[in-house]
Amino acid sequence: TVFTYETAGSSFGELSLMYGKPRAATVQATSRGQLWAINRVAFRACMLKRNSHIDMVAILKKVEILQSLTIPQLQRLSDCMAEESHKSGANILKQGEHGESIYIV
Repeated sequence: TVFTYETAGSSFGELSLMYGKPRAATVQATSRGQLWAINRVAFRACMLKRNSHIDMVAILKKVEILQSLTIPQLQRLSDCMAEESHKSGANILKQGEHGESIYIV
C-alpha cells in the first residue's frame, strides 16, 4: 500500500513511538521537502506529563520571578520544562555549584 503525505499537519511514525513496535512501513521522499521530527524520549516525556499545559501555565503565573511574562511566553516555557523526581534526602542542588536549572515546586 502506498500513501501520499502532502497536507501540512500530516504525520507518520507515531504508532512505533507510542507502542514500542517496529516500523510498519517505509517512508520515502519523492521530492525535496522539510518536516519536523520528535525523538522517542521527547515524545514519551510529553505524553506522560501529569499536568496539562493549561495547569502548568497557571502554576508558572504564580512564580514571582515569572509574573511579568506573557501567556505565550509562559506556554513556551512550559513546553521546555521536564518533570524530575528525587528520592527523600537527595541533594537537588548544592551551594556553590554553577546553576543550570530553575526548579519550581
